[in-house]
Amino acid sequence: MEARDIKRNLVLLIFAALLGAVICGIYFFLKPQATCDDGIKNQLEEKIDCGGPCSPCEETFEIQELSVKKIEWVDTATDKFDVVATIENPNSFFGASILRYKLKYLDRNNQIIGETAWFKDFILPKQEKYLLAQELEAPTDLAKVEVELGEVIWKKFTAQQQNPRLETIMTEFSNSFQKDPSGFYRVTGTLINESPIDCETIKIKVVLRNEQNRLLATNSQVLNTIRSKEQRDFNLPFPSDYNMNEVTKVEIKPETNIFHSDNLVNFYGIISDR
Repeated sequence: MEARDIKRNLVLLIFAALLGAVICGIYFFLKPQATCDDGIKNQLEEKIDCGGPCSPCEETFEIQELSVKKIEWVDTATDKFDVVATIENPNSFFGASILRYKLKYLDRNNQIIGETAWFKDFILPKQEKYLLAQELEAPTDLAKVEVELGEVIWKKFTAQQQNPRLETIMTEFSNSFQKDPSGFYRVTGTLINESPIDCETIKIKVVLRNEQNRLLATNSQVLNTIRSKEQRDFNLPFPSDYNMNEVTKVEIKPETNIFHSDNLVNFYGIISDR
């Protein structure tokens, strides 16, 4: 190819580039501004007036309500009574950092004869847990207990968060006074924190039942400062006034509130804000 042809082709390329730049400039100058408040999904918007050329769309989720699966109560050795309410959170990514509830007492005619103050608790995603209220004053003519759910503050799990893995091993229900001359029956065992979370507080709830699955007694114990992979023994006494000779089932439910920043000593190797 001759030098004259090369020069001509180079001039044409430069002219085409300049023409393209001018056309693009005119297009962007004359292009109408994005209308992100016209109530219409247009201009490559992901949803109406958001996404694409507009501001990002807010992430929305349909949160299912908590459900109360079962309510049980039992008299205690101190002429009071304990209530165990089984509650379930069907949501996979949302838990309640604050859950307020109160108990209502009804007579045989379903008339309210009393109620408690508001209790405060929490529930994790996909968790079924016990709401345990102990040593309550028993009203006369009590025939039924209901749970009223109040304020629920939902929080979405972050990418790092997950339900804690708390396991119990070597659990034993001791019903021999030879083993415990103090006169108490005991539930003992070992808690293992299998989570990558160091927890300041873990609560262990214990429910005793008979062969017919009837509630016999409850108790709870708090263990403090349990590091990841650490083991800790627990020991919960039950007075002999209970019908301990009927116990055939021991349910142990450990839990910890990972929504509470003061409870997380260390999370995935990152020291939590305190």
